[in-house]
Amino acid sequence: MTRRLLPVLLAAFATLTAAAQERALRWGAASDGNVPFAFHPDESDVLTGFEKEIVDELARRMGRRPVHVRNDWDGLIPGLQTGAYDVAVNGIEISDDRARSVDFSLPYFRGYEQIVVRRGATGMRTLAELAGRRVGTLGQTLALELLERTPGVTAVKYDQELQAYADLAAGRLDAVLLDFPIAKYYAGPDPRLELVGEPVGEFRYGVALPKGSPLKREVDAAVAGMAADGTLRRILSRWDLWGPAQASLHNQPAAPDGPPSGYRPQHKGQAPGSDAGNPHREESAETRARLHAQLFRVPMFKTEPNTSHENTPCSAPSPRHWNHAPRRRGSQTALCRRCRRFRQRRSRSS
Repeated sequence: MTRRLLPVLLAAFATLTAAAQERALRWGAASDGNVPFAFHPDESDVLTGFEKEIVDELARRMGRRPVHVRNDWDGLIPGLQTGAYDVAVNGIEISDDRARSVDFSLPYFRGYEQIVVRRGATGMRTLAELAGRRVGTLGQTLALELLERTPGVTAVKYDQELQAYADLAAGRLDAVLLDFPIAKYYAGPDPRLELVGEPVGEFRYGVALPKGSPLKREVDAAVAGMAADGTLRRILSRWDLWGPAQASLHNQPAAPDGPPSGYRPQHKGQAPGSDAGNPHREESAETRARLHAQLFRVPMFKTEPNTSHENTPCSAPSPRHWNHAPRRRGSQTALCRRCRRFRQRRSRSS
């Protein structure tokens, strides 16, 4: 009897396992930094961010279980094409060039590029005024395309937005042009920098899927439903990202749906990047550095190299080494993520 039941039980177990796998929605996104999209605050294992909340709701409406698959940002589209995950959600701008290799859902976010300069700098409020300047940005973005199409601008590409803003503060750049959510959360808290000028260009974020994916119809229906019933408005309001651009995209009221609560207030309940009256001036540099480190896991205002890793050595610290936790493999301390990226950049440039 036992021998007869065993194949039946194994078949049932295999069926249940396959069903569980089918119910998963594997979504690719970077999570190293990546504020406010999807990130790990305070070196924790908890993943948070406005796109993480959007994916959770998408999966719920599709009757699936969200499973995050980490990848570097520039590898998200290749990973999608090789089947590493079902969708990619990571501030991916919908463009004709990308649409040749992947499909996109209906857009869930509309935004613009933001110019950031050193506080007090003048004459750099428009793209045209950036002529003759060195302007930092990220690769494979609308911001880079706009800079390259602007005569006289020297576009400097970075792998990480944090390093671009650090170089701007140190005087190695004249300005940085990046998506507004990035500028708001990374440059806004730094009293040495300020967001200036009118909105530049326009982009839309969408869920990227492999060409011909059968999930596209489900994802579109879920995004449309979230827009219609105000779910996207509630999520974006929590992260202080709701405004007229989102209201017109989703046909919803322009006023936020409740107070922002998806980030840690830096001063008297103000959002990071809220520069009304520059409330950060009332805080000491040490307080701003501590609050920024708590939110972003990296002390932006720390300029001296620190190789201590809080008394845990990294096997190959870089000259611009920040105090952050290393990765471990077995009993040996391996390269932390930032040092690993530093070594990769050095090897590519050599």
